[in-house]
Amino acid sequence: MDKQRENLTAADKKSEEIIEDKRVVQIADPSKNSVAGKDTELAASQVGYQDLFDNMPNGCVYYKVLLDEAEDPVDLVYIKVNSAYGRNIGRSLSELIGKRVTAVFQELTGEGFPCMAAYLNVALFGEPVNFTQYFDQQDKWYSISAYSPQPGYVVEISEDITEQKKAEGERREREKQVALIERVASLGALAAGVAHEINQPLQALKIMADSMIYWYDKGKETSIEKVIESCRKISVQAGYITCIVEWMQDSVNKAWSDAPEEVDVKKMIQRVLILVQERLRAHGIQLRENSCDNSLMVWGDSRRLEEIVIIILVNAIDSFVCVDQGAREIRITTSCVEDRAVIEISNNGPAIPDDIIGKIFEPFFSSSKSGTKLGMGLAIVKSVVNAHNGTIQVFSSNQQVTFRIEFPLYRQSV
Repeated sequence: MDKQRENLTAADKKSEEIIEDKRVVQIADPSKNSVAGKDTELAASQVGYQDLFDNMPNGCVYYKVLLDEAEDPVDLVYIKVNSAYGRNIGRSLSELIGKRVTAVFQELTGEGFPCMAAYLNVALFGEPVNFTQYFDQQDKWYSISAYSPQPGYVVEISEDITEQKKAEGERREREKQVALIERVASLGALAAGVAHEINQPLQALKIMADSMIYWYDKGKETSIEKVIESCRKISVQAGYITCIVEWMQDSVNKAWSDAPEEVDVKKMIQRVLILVQERLRAHGIQLRENSCDNSLMVWGDSRRLEEIVIIILVNAIDSFVCVDQGAREIRITTSCVEDRAVIEISNNGPAIPDDIIGKIFEPFFSSSKSGTKLGMGLAIVKSVVNAHNGTIQVFSSNQQVTFRIEFPLYRQSV
């Protein structure tokens, strides 16, 4: 037993000496520990990045630029490819690594690689690019980013945005349908107003014509001067009708036009006033204008801008119908406030009740008791103003109702 204890004691001492020797070596050369630790961290990092590369949802490719004998870039070669990219184009990784890109896409589509020029340009100049690309054979859209991590190499990251593109297309289609509904409703609202505007000069024409016929039937001689005077009046009234009909025809013809243009606000308002002057006169309404001296230019659809002014003016005129009021006045003011063109249309008719003023821009809301109005006029105004990046407000008091519309000024770049 004593002999065994001595042997164990000797063995323990030997182990302690070995451990101590290792400690001495570690203390003497700590860099070996540091290098070993860094190697381990680097290996773990590489594994992590490889795992991220392999499992990322977007396609990722590492290309090498292939040069011809003149050292000009002519093609790309697949160096590294992740699984998402392989799935996107329907090829396994083994079918891509080491292959020329043009050869792969020739097999896929029968054509070359559509992004080749962009990628070679990235490799040559080092400037990253971002773009969208549609591939016919796949019927897919991709959002693509490419950059050069080092000369002669290109990295591509591609995201399948087909569903996003489809959603955008559906949204545009819905917007077109809404615009169609608004346009039809707008033309319907305007048609009623136009019918009234045409009716005024037509009645005047009929009265003058009937008067001349009456005196002729009575055998009364009429001087040539009176006939010429009546003809002049008839010509003026016919001119009103022609102007209104031409405006309506242009409005219908441009109903599907989405092309904006530079619009002079003051000239646009002048065109509108020609259309409503007979209605203003028939209702005994005094129109007052106050325009700023500066030219007010906005960017948009001139016909749609005219429509919203007409709708507001017609509403202002109609507000006087059931009111026993001596002085009837509508005032139109244009001004420039900072970088905004401002149109204010005011009337001294009845106030808008507090319980409905917040609803007047809602579709199909109408305060008319007759039930003949659809309640789409001011809803259309609001929609058109929004489409032109503008704002509209309404202010009401016992003596005045004011619609204030603002649009961004258009300044043509030099």
